[in-house]
This record gives sequence, C-alpha cells and structure tokens, in this order.
Amino acid sequence: MSARKMKTLLLQLSAAIALLHLTSCSCAVMGETYAPVSGSRKITPAMLDQFAKESDFRKKSETAYRRGWVNLSYNTEISGMGLNGSFCSLPHELLLSSPSEVFRDVSDARREAEAWFGRKGIRLREVTSPATRPE
Repeated sequence: MSARKMKTLLLQLSAAIALLHLTSCSCAVMGETYAPVSGSRKITPAMLDQFAKESDFRKKSETAYRRGWVNLSYNTEISGMGLNGSFCSLPHELLLSSPSEVFRDVSDARREAEAWFGRKGIRLREVTSPATRPE
C-alpha cells in the first residue's frame, strides 16, 4: 500500500473514531430529584408511567422517559422521580438548542409533575439542587 493511500485510510479512520466519540457524548445541563413530602403517599412506577403518558413523554425503558431535552426516571431508593435536561453535543443540536432552553424545558416538566402529583394528593420535595440557572 502506498504512503498516500495509507495516509488517506488513517485520516478516514480518525474521522470515523471522532464521529463515534462525538455522537456518544452528552452534556447534562440540569438535574433534579424529587421525593414525596414526609407523610405523603409514595410515587409508584405505575404513577410515573401514567404521568409520562399524559405529559407526552416517550418511553425509553421500563422506568425512564424522554420528551425533547428532558429525561424523566423513577428513583427506587426514594420512591421518587428524577428530571434532567441533557442534549447530545452534535454540532446541529448545539446550534439549535441552548442551556437556557434546556433549563426552561426541565422547569416546565417539574411544574407539570408538581401539579399532576398534587392532584393525586402527593406533594413533592426536592432532594437535589438544580444547577445554576444559565444566562
């Protein structure tokens, strides 16, 4: 094999590796975990599933959902739920989104969850602190 063909092959291989690495990266912008307030009913996986369906989240696994930039999941340790906003760092997604947009989407999902579970008699308390609001 000639040196030129070898150089071209190595360049193509390097580009493929970089692309695979890039597509596997993500950037968590905001994450929150919520548990029922003491004395309140526990959140069950079935309840979270119902909330997810009614709020247009797409099911990713048995207890994980996604809507836009927002991930919703069941936390078995505290009978609660986790909300986080993340996006893959693909160039077109970085151009079409911003940390502020992800923050807003997660905040909207949190308000929806608080209202939905509130109608079921479950008040939520934040277990983890959100990331600092992006400007």
